[in-house]
Amino acid sequence: MNALVDLGLGFAARTLENLTKTAFKMQEKYGLLTNDAVVLAVAMRLKADVLVSSDKAFHGVTEVAVHYPTDLRL
Repeated sequence: MNALVDLGLGFAARTLENLTKTAFKMQEKYGLLTNDAVVLAVAMRLKADVLVSSDKAFHGVTEVAVHYPTDLRL
C-alpha cells in the first residue's frame, strides 16, 4: 500500500450516492459487475482524468478515460 502512495496514487471511499444512483446507471448502461460499476462511479465523482484497470469490462466506457497497464510506459 505504501508503494502505491509513494507513486502518488490516492484512495477514495464510495458514497451512498455512488451506490444508489451512478453505479446502477453505469451497470445498466455498460453491463458492468457491481464492483466495476462502483469503481467507475467513484472515478466519475472524483472527476478522475484516467481510470487504470486490467479489466476489459471498462472497454467502451466514455465517462472517464480508461487505460490498461499495457498502455502505460514507465
